[in-house]
Amino acid sequence: MDADLVVVGGGPAGLTAAATAARHGVRAVLVDEQPTLGGRLLGQLHETAGPDGSLHWVDGQAEASRFRDDAIASNVQALADTEVWGIWPRWSVYLNRVANGRLSARALVLATGAMQRSVVFPNWTLPGVMAVGAVQRLLHVHRVIPGRTAVVVGADPLAVITARQLALAGVTVRGVVLPPREAPGAATPERAIQDLARFSGLGPSGLLSMIGRFARPGAGAAIAAHGFPRDGVKVWDVPLMLRRAAGRVLGDEAVRGVEIVDVDADGTPAGRTETWEVDTVVLSGGLMPLCELALVAGCRAAYVPDLGGTVPLHGPNLETTAPGVYVAGSITGVEAAAVAAAQGRLAGVAAAAWLGALTPAEAAPRVAEAREDIIAARRLAPPFLPNIGAGHGRMEELWQAAHSGAGVSAGGDT
Repeated sequence: MDADLVVVGGGPAGLTAAATAARHGVRAVLVDEQPTLGGRLLGQLHETAGPDGSLHWVDGQAEASRFRDDAIASNVQALADTEVWGIWPRWSVYLNRVANGRLSARALVLATGAMQRSVVFPNWTLPGVMAVGAVQRLLHVHRVIPGRTAVVVGADPLAVITARQLALAGVTVRGVVLPPREAPGAATPERAIQDLARFSGLGPSGLLSMIGRFARPGAGAAIAAHGFPRDGVKVWDVPLMLRRAAGRVLGDEAVRGVEIVDVDADGTPAGRTETWEVDTVVLSGGLMPLCELALVAGCRAAYVPDLGGTVPLHGPNLETTAPGVYVAGSITGVEAAAVAAAQGRLAGVAAAAWLGALTPAEAAPRVAEAREDIIAARRLAPPFLPNIGAGHGRMEELWQAAHSGAGVSAGGDT
């Protein structure tokens, strides 16, 4: 099978990139490993506050359906439930479910998104321990609850939102607690408060709004951490316990409980330890860009912590160091769906121009508009990562260095 453009990833970035390129006459094929296109949107359902303070529900499945409909109307050929297992230069894309197992393309857009970081602590591999993304998909795609009684480990916005979703589905949520201090990437109470503060304006919880007002000025988060009640406070009727952490999961063949440890304001274990009887432990360790296919395609990459991990080097039009290969969405740094979609538009226009479907004069205003859309989306969306602006600046430096002959600083390039 031949195409002008192959887009890998069926989330908002990939769907928008494919639809944008196809509308300019590009033969676009989109590939995604999931049976239903939409990416992480499929598992999202949460209430948020608009600019005027009014509340409304964000239905990820409805948003995903709009992206899918736009791609189909734009004559994108979509291959769902299809995995990409290899990419060879100029460009051969190898698949697991196509007749000859191979797509030939002149250009690529890689929109593979992000993966969840594991929260590693004793017995975290027992059946009944699940990541938040898996729980959201169970609830909102398959309409299945993961258990009857749960604890959520990882006091970040995604953890709190998922705890509420579980409660709305009828699951008893004992509380949202911190990961063990020894777990990779574990947050202190102060850091958890800072993370929650970034999302304080988007939800209907009065407590989150209070945290946001209190944590932003100077040492506010540290003061809030010291004064945070050990028994927690209710957010959407779910106990948020930033002075308690998971110690270990209990059980032999499946989860039967979790050890909960009191912690000081800096996250150091202190005071009592108790056992909660639960059948489900939900882990929220954050997200990291999923860039393996970009590396397979020969794109240079760099480790940029402020973007979430290792990301492909990319320029102002989301071009990579591999000719004809573009990136969009959380593969470039973990951000909101609206930002991913805006990046998809830029990548689609840039790929169409590279393929000759747009002249330079035609492409220039479209590229400029797409860049402005990304800026606008970032202005409205809450940042998932605290220093992502610095991450974008670092990527600009790395891109300039890679194209100036200066190279990349030691340890930063892959």
